[in-house]
Amino acid sequence: MIDALPARGVYSAHRASALAGVPTSTVYEWARKKIVVPSISPERVKLWSWADLVALRAIYWLRHPATDVRHATSMMRVRQVIAEVESAAVHIGQAIGEHTLELHADRSGMVYVERDGVLVEAGHHFNQRVAGELVIDLLQKFRCDAEIVGPNLMKPRPELRIIPGKLSGEPHVLGTRIETRVLAALRGRGLEADAIVELYPGLTRDAVDQSIDLERQLDKNLAVAA
Repeated sequence: MIDALPARGVYSAHRASALAGVPTSTVYEWARKKIVVPSISPERVKLWSWADLVALRAIYWLRHPATDVRHATSMMRVRQVIAEVESAAVHIGQAIGEHTLELHADRSGMVYVERDGVLVEAGHHFNQRVAGELVIDLLQKFRCDAEIVGPNLMKPRPELRIIPGKLSGEPHVLGTRIETRVLAALRGRGLEADAIVELYPGLTRDAVDQSIDLERQLDKNLAVAA
């Protein structure tokens, strides 16, 4: 249904890559191989959802172990994880503006959602308690390598938010509809932060600085991945 699309977030390949913290070449390759198909639009103009960003992180983490603690997860299991992450993210997207939810993946490749301090298996309707294991929070800051760092997918900075149902999932200043890209573009045109605050009296200097900092990091992600 078209009306449901904005609640999922809408991102181009480059924006999805920068926010997920996964190289653009990998995003395109996985779309081509139907590993993570862009769920908003898989056609000529490909568009990824907020849930796809989470899936990209999950698959990258599972396929690229950063330590010797675990081995790369099989592609069969990875494809199962994709389905579980996408299913879980639907619920997260509906509640993200009101609740604190966290998505995790463990060393075996299972995906969990943390609700009220309890880990529950994403593939079983959130009703199975799970013993503690090595997990990575897929919504927190995601480090692909030393230089590619995807931001927190809910709170990219203290004064900033990402809500799938608001502004097509674009990072924006808390409590406003002002996108971080707009503020960074103004800075790029030569306006100082104080001048930007004068244009938007409801903003704080911290919010402007954090917006510029976020967009610089996202630009850096793309430059490193190029």
